[in-house]
Amino acid sequence: MKLRLLYTILLIAITSNLFSQKKNSKIEKTVVIEETFLPLISKSDSAHSIKALTRDIDNIIQRGGLNNTDYSVAVYSLDEGKFLYKKNENKSLTPASTTKLVTSFVVLNLLKNQQIHTPIYHNGKIEKNTLYGDLIIYGKGDPLLSQRDFDSIAVVIKNRGIKTVTGNIYVDDSYFDDNTSRFKYSRDADEVEALAPITPLSIERNKALVTVRGGSSGSYLDCDVYPNSESLKYLVYGKTTGYIEEKEKGNRNYVEPLIKQQYGDAFNFEDTDNDAYRVSISSSMNDENEQIFIIRGNLRKGRSRAYRYYLKDPAIATAGVLKSSLSKAGVKVLGGIEKCSENQKSFDSKNTLGIIKRDLFEVLDVLNKNSDNYIAENLFKIIGAHNPLFDDNYYGAQDLTYKILKNQKIPSKGLYINDGSGLSRRNLVTTEALVKIIENISKQSYGERFIQCLAIAGSDGTLRKRMKNTAAEDILIGKTGTLRNVSALTGVTTTLDGEKLAYAFIFNGNNVGKYKSVENELGELISQFFYFNEEH
Repeated sequence: MKLRLLYTILLIAITSNLFSQKKNSKIEKTVVIEETFLPLISKSDSAHSIKALTRDIDNIIQRGGLNNTDYSVAVYSLDEGKFLYKKNENKSLTPASTTKLVTSFVVLNLLKNQQIHTPIYHNGKIEKNTLYGDLIIYGKGDPLLSQRDFDSIAVVIKNRGIKTVTGNIYVDDSYFDDNTSRFKYSRDADEVEALAPITPLSIERNKALVTVRGGSSGSYLDCDVYPNSESLKYLVYGKTTGYIEEKEKGNRNYVEPLIKQQYGDAFNFEDTDNDAYRVSISSSMNDENEQIFIIRGNLRKGRSRAYRYYLKDPAIATAGVLKSSLSKAGVKVLGGIEKCSENQKSFDSKNTLGIIKRDLFEVLDVLNKNSDNYIAENLFKIIGAHNPLFDDNYYGAQDLTYKILKNQKIPSKGLYINDGSGLSRRNLVTTEALVKIIENISKQSYGERFIQCLAIAGSDGTLRKRMKNTAAEDILIGKTGTLRNVSALTGVTTTLDGEKLAYAFIFNGNNVGKYKSVENELGELISQFFYFNEEH
């Protein structure tokens, strides 16, 4: 009895403080107090609490004015294994970027070692610090490969006692099919957002950073390209002008292009500052399989600009990066960089010189916190590559996704997966399937690690600006979804009782801003839910 009384007093004190801090809350304090702060408190007496929760959710939806909107809402207790609320939970709706939860789930079921490997091996013999033969890089879909990774693996190769490689560096990019465009392989009617090429061997997310600087007045512009690859070159026709406005001195030494979030993915667009002098950059491939960046225009003395461009041949660019990294490490490669012929694509693990190993959760963290579409499509291709029944990764990924969902007893009736990112408007998912995916993952040994890959309300990722100063801040964790006619939110929150809830909200219609407001209210409500005695 004393313990119950103490619990009641503590709960009232905590929640009173909560309301004093959450001035923006749209949930009426009096309603919560009258119907919840009453002698207490048993989960076995939960019917009245759930009835009140149902009423509050219905009121939020009704206030939201969801006319001409298809929607679905599900709230599921992970502790009790039952729905606390469900409405239209079996209705197939376009999920936007919450599709990434399906992609993540399937990949976690496929990659049991939770790693993506990029092996570098040879096809010759090593004698007296010399490799008589070639190096071969076998790409298997790591979307985060960087120049730093190849700098590290170059040191590993050097430490194998190799100072000279007599042959070439070959790239094997056969792990995926040849279709590198999400828009093309999804067969969509419109390209919601352009992505870099989706390839099994990539470097720096398949984008080159071209930096241009004004030097001395009248001189040609200085330029460099990152990553450092012999296949990425530039020609400069632009020149430095000597004119600097007085107001600009000292405050515009370097300008990165602005980053804007659109449909969950970060992309670059040119800085629109009023600058009378412009630099234009074009890019093309020459007969030697080199990507040439041509710089024209003028830039003021002391000014810089940086631009990003898609790599036209990522595999060859990656081979050039490895060659550059080996040179820095003191290993000389006498040959060039080329793609493997069919008879060279025979990977022998005995000849492995080093492996770049990527922790899958490093990938999933970037994927889900920032809703990264490029990474999602790489994982979709990995799924397809795992299916030996199809040469086309698109069909292979679809087939394997449905099989894994069925095998894991995820309700899949009415589901249609058309890509890995959710950019496709033809994707169809139910909120029941999404909360069941969350439930399945939460039961795995890696469950908590995966949940931490989602965005945290008011703190980071795509939720960093949402639900601040509410009961959901730092408590609700989720994956957002946005298209121009879709808003969605799925994840996990913890109630005041400490109960873990999975939730999924999907809204299809023409008022995305309103839907996000409704999601915020729902997220706040379920985060401050707790059980109370039904007698009162």
